[in-house]
Amino acid sequence: KIRGCVYVDRGADGRGADVDAGRRAGRAAAVVSLGIGSVAGAAGAAAVYPLDLIKTRLQSSSGAALYASGLDCTRDVMSSEGLGGFYRGVGTQVVGVAPEKTLKLFVNDAVRTAPVWGTSGLPVYGEVLAGFCAGLCQVVVTNPLEIVKVRLQLNGGKQGVLDVMKELGFGGLYG
Repeated sequence: KIRGCVYVDRGADGRGADVDAGRRAGRAAAVVSLGIGSVAGAAGAAAVYPLDLIKTRLQSSSGAALYASGLDCTRDVMSSEGLGGFYRGVGTQVVGVAPEKTLKLFVNDAVRTAPVWGTSGLPVYGEVLAGFCAGLCQVVVTNPLEIVKVRLQLNGGKQGVLDVMKELGFGGLYG
């Protein structure tokens, strides 16, 4: 039989070798796509992290009284913590971005390609639902990481990731 432009040899089991090969190729492409998204997200997060640190410190109640400007905060971090101070807590950000991006893309694609939509195309409410589900999953995963990241940015290296997590507990990470 000919399906599209692909010759299908049903073989002894009647399923066809091309079906399995197509599924494997689709899975491989999805894994590569998710991997690339994870690496790109982590690289982007690391690149803008110093600006995020300054923003977080300026937004804190103590930072508002302590710093006159972003440049003032930058000078203070450099003089008191050195260059490494700009990247305090970046590990949680980079580690969190990879699964967050992967999960978000996976959920979005899963909802968009669900059989419930049939072959007539994805309706607008389906697009909205896909985005909602992906965003909801993203927030559930990233909220604890964001809380730990902010604590590390504000404490100037006095605590590590595990210290912050132990102090807050499960309820504090989602509270």
